[in-house]
Amino acid sequence: MNLPEKLDKDFKLLCGRAPEIVVRALYNIDGKAGATWVAVGEERIVFYHRASGKEFDRTRLKLNEVIEANVEATNELAVMLIRSATSHFQIKCSLFDLPNLDRVAVACKTANERSPIEPPARLNSVSAFCAAIHSVMDADHHVDPVETEWLCMKLPDLVAIEQGSAWLRVHGTEALMKELPSALNFPQRLCLIANLIGAVMSDGLLEPAERELVDRFRQALEISEEEFDRLFQVILTRNQLAILANEHGPDEENLALFAASLIAVTECDDERHEREVAYLRRVVDHPELLSAAQEELDSVGVNGLLAALPGPLHEAQRKCLLTNALSVAMVDGELEVPEQELIEKLRGALGIPMLYYETVFRALLIKNNLSVLK
Repeated sequence: MNLPEKLDKDFKLLCGRAPEIVVRALYNIDGKAGATWVAVGEERIVFYHRASGKEFDRTRLKLNEVIEANVEATNELAVMLIRSATSHFQIKCSLFDLPNLDRVAVACKTANERSPIEPPARLNSVSAFCAAIHSVMDADHHVDPVETEWLCMKLPDLVAIEQGSAWLRVHGTEALMKELPSALNFPQRLCLIANLIGAVMSDGLLEPAERELVDRFRQALEISEEEFDRLFQVILTRNQLAILANEHGPDEENLALFAASLIAVTECDDERHEREVAYLRRVVDHPELLSAAQEELDSVGVNGLLAALPGPLHEAQRKCLLTNALSVAMVDGELEVPEQELIEKLRGALGIPMLYYETVFRALLIKNNLSVLK
């Protein structure tokens, strides 16, 4: 199989020669309608992908950057999972493409064995942070795409992410735990442990192996159980979105208040940061609900929303809402004055004690203030 002429020319310019393996996927690289071509050369794997009706875009990796290359056959499709330190791709192909997909997987594995990525000689604070995050994400031997997306959004320094991953792959978790105390000062250690908790809970689950490993990091970082528990409880409260449901399933009234409150926070400083929008869509993964909540907020305004709170929300739901409101405001690393003022109004409307608010604020500040790593 050959690449389309335009893509073939691009690959030759990029890699100096024609691809050794070519596979045509049935969908866009995100699994939606479109097309993807996978082309493998001596050192690179290149994905040419486009959404339906769009032009082709290009994503490339060195073969030795691929951490995982697994191929599975279902009743209808051949699926290849490609994972690097900074990306996940799930390529869906015809069952007839299984032999070529296997060749791609072998090429990635061979490149890793022949010329593994050279790790940095020493970890700095940022690469040490990334190495630890990768360690806990892989604790259950399954790195969810949501976890990788979370890390890249949290710390868009792709070089540091790759360096941390490379160091971990060569030296391992035990060596990392010994290295961390010398690589990080105490504020950096607190920031790391808060983000380790956030990383393992980003997919909505906390597996026993993940909890055990995070606790071992806590001990290595010399963080007290009391400090750890304060951080853990805040992040747990933030992630307990299931409490917004009732015995019959999702509670539309609760979810509407929740979504409208978060939307109000993203809009209050007249500038929606892309991280705020991404957080909102990740937490409220219901486009129709978000649209309805936006319409209701536009109709009644912030004052109308505040007047409707706490509505039917019980104490645990109110705490979950306030914690997420603070999280969405601080996800871009800053808490602007208009955001502070609105969240204070939300706290009052929800009847949340100031002491609880201060506990949540401190924990989220520790987690989101990545400037301590510089």
